[in-house]
Amino acid sequence: MVSMTFDDGFADQIRAARTMSQYGMEGTFYVNSGTIGTPGHLTSDDLIEIANGGHEIGGHTVNHSIIEALPIEEAQREICIDRNTLLEWGFPVRSFAYPFGAATPPLEEAVEACGYNSARDLGDLRSVTGCFDCPVTEHPVPPQMMLVRAPAQVEISWTIEDLQQRVLEAMDVGTGLLPLTFHRLCTDDCNQISIREPLFAQFVAWLSELERAGRIAVRPMGDALGGPVQPARPVPARSPAPAESNALTNPNLQGTAPELPECWSPASWGANSPTFATVPGETPGTVGLELTMDDHVDGDAKFMPVPDLGTCAPSVVPGHRYVLKVRYRSTAPTQLVVQYRLARGVWTFGAASPEFASTEHPTWAEWTTPPIPVGVTGISFGLSLARNGTLVTSGYEMYDRTPEPSSPVSDPHEGSTR
Repeated sequence: MVSMTFDDGFADQIRAARTMSQYGMEGTFYVNSGTIGTPGHLTSDDLIEIANGGHEIGGHTVNHSIIEALPIEEAQREICIDRNTLLEWGFPVRSFAYPFGAATPPLEEAVEACGYNSARDLGDLRSVTGCFDCPVTEHPVPPQMMLVRAPAQVEISWTIEDLQQRVLEAMDVGTGLLPLTFHRLCTDDCNQISIREPLFAQFVAWLSELERAGRIAVRPMGDALGGPVQPARPVPARSPAPAESNALTNPNLQGTAPELPECWSPASWGANSPTFATVPGETPGTVGLELTMDDHVDGDAKFMPVPDLGTCAPSVVPGHRYVLKVRYRSTAPTQLVVQYRLARGVWTFGAASPEFASTEHPTWAEWTTPPIPVGVTGISFGLSLARNGTLVTSGYEMYDRTPEPSSPVSDPHEGSTR
C-alpha cells in the first residue's frame, strides 16, 4: 500500500490535492494550524476543499517548531494545541508527522497523549538518497505506531524513475506500507524540497494505472493504519503568576555574553537594519540586551520573551491588566509594544504604550496594559526602537493588577469550519 503524504501546508499543495482527486486518489496533508491563512500557505477554504475531496488532514504542530529541542511540556503544547484546533475546525484528525523527522521516545509519548493514532517519521526506509540497507516498506501494522517509518522526503533531484522504483520495490515485497513524503509543487521557482508539477502529475497518473489494475492501493495514512478519531485532549498549561510575583522567566537577564539570556529573543519587522547584541549587565552574571537601529524607514525592532506556548511567554488572565516595567537607557525615544497569544497558539499585535524619552542613565519605563481581551492566553512585550538609535535594556518586570471587564480579541489568521 502506498500513502501520498504532504508536509507543512504550503499553498501549492492545493494543486497536488486537485491532481490526485482527478485520478480518484486520496492523500494525507500534515498541516501546521498556526500557518493556515498566512502568506505562502494553505487557507481555510483550501483545507475544506482538500477534506471534501476525501483527503486526510493531519497534524504537524502549531508552528513547525524543532520540538526535539523544546522542553517536553512545550513540545506537547505544540502537538496538542495543533490537533485540538484542527478538531475544532471540523477535521477528523488521526495522523501526525514529526517536523524535520525528529522523533524521540518522549515525543512519541507526547504525540500519543494528544490523541493521535499514528506518527510518521522520515528516513527509516530505503531511499534514493540513502538508508540503502533499510527495509523497503513499513509493516502493514507498524510495531511502533508513534514511529511509522518512511523513506527520505522527495526532493527536486528525484526523477520519475526514482519515484517509480520506490513503488516497484515495494510491490516486490508484496506487503507493507510505503509512505511517500512531498513538500512543495513547483513549475519554475523550485527549491530543494520541491517536485516539479508535471513530474508529480506523471507519477500520479502512473500510480493510478497500477491501482486500476489492482496491483497496488493508494490510501491516506489514517485509512491505511486505522483507528477511531479520538477526542481532544487537555493541554499542559502554564498557570498565570500570582499578583505579587514577577511573571517573567529570567527577568534579570542572567547569562553569559555573547549568547542571549534564556527565554529572550530579538524581533523586528519593516524596512530597517537592526543589530542585536549582548553587553555586560549591571550585576555579575547578567547581560544587557543592546539593540542598534540603522537605515530605518518603517517598522521597529525589540527584544522580547520568546513568543512560545508557555515555557517563556507568561500566561495571563482575560480582564486583568498588567504592570510592565523595563530598565533601559536609549539614544532615541522608545515605547513598549505588547503581543497577544491567542488560544490556538498564534501571536498578534496587542497594544503599545506612549513613548518614553531617551536617557543616558539607566531608568525604568513603566506602563499598565489595557484589560486583556477574552481569548488571549499569554503576552510577550519589549521596548522597541522605531527610529535610528541604540537601546540597552537590563531588567524586566511584569505584575498582575486589579481585574477589569474585557472584550474578545479578533483572530487575524483564518480559521476553518466544516
